Amino acid sequence: MAYKLVLLLYFFINCFTLSAQTTDSVIMSIVYTSEYNYSKYRKSDRCDMMRLDIGKRSSHFFSDYFEQKLAKMDSMNMSGSISIMRLEKETRALEVGQTYGIYKNFPSDGRLTYTEDILDNRFVCEEDMPQINWSIVEGDTVICGYRCLKAEGELRRRKWNVWFAPEIAVSDGPWKLCGLPGLILQAVDTENIFSFRCVGIEKSEGKALKMVNRKYERCTPEKLYTISTKFLSDPLTYMRDIYGLIIPQEVINQFVPEANAKAKLHFLEYYDKE
Repeated sequence: MAYKLVLLLYFFINCFTLSAQTTDSVIMSIVYTSEYNYSKYRKSDRCDMMRLDIGKRSSHFFSDYFEQKLAKMDSMNMSGSISIMRLEKETRALEVGQTYGIYKNFPSDGRLTYTEDILDNRFVCEEDMPQINWSIVEGDTVICGYRCLKAEGELRRRKWNVWFAPEIAVSDGPWKLCGLPGLILQAVDTENIFSFRCVGIEKSEGKALKMVNRKYERCTPEKLYTISTKFLSDPLTYMRDIYGLIIPQEVINQFVPEANAKAKLHFLEYYDKE
């Protein structure tokens, strides 16, 4: 419980007021369930509800659960009624929300913007849109009423099986996956650690596709990968080093045994060398 409260405390230090800059308008919104397991400490997958907002020029992929959690934190901040216990109670069901966001073809065509929240630290980095060498293979199926073709591809050492709908002529999909002649409605990595499956397609009435204007620290994808690795490997030591917390080593050892600290983490992509 003490560990959980420390995480909550540092998650909402320096609460912010959300503002945004309109970049595009949403044409359709694709809802996915996402199963994932980044941490070596968990024996079962966690399930998130994620959304891909597709605009005329760009798209935004994010966790519905995490956005709801941010909205509740922002509401508390605006009201001046900040309570860790209340925050924990009201956001308990949203804890599975993943904290990254992906903007494709933003800030310009051919570029990808990636945001990540690690406690109260917020990072943003840009890179080129991924160029995935897809191969069409046998394995057609139907998802949400759309006939889908199967394809295989690899991005930064993770291999994917995906199913895309040629009828929806949008070369996009969940996470960073894209580049096929149709919208990707399902994706599962070959290790069965990460998956995305479409559960709904919604038309939009011109909702703005926004890049949230927040206080981000700009960095490279490689640096963010290193930071994420340090946090997921040993979150208590990360907080001690970043925030100057006084956490006895015996407490750290209790939550992060040495054998576990050396175990392999799971990432959607890898920026280090094998």
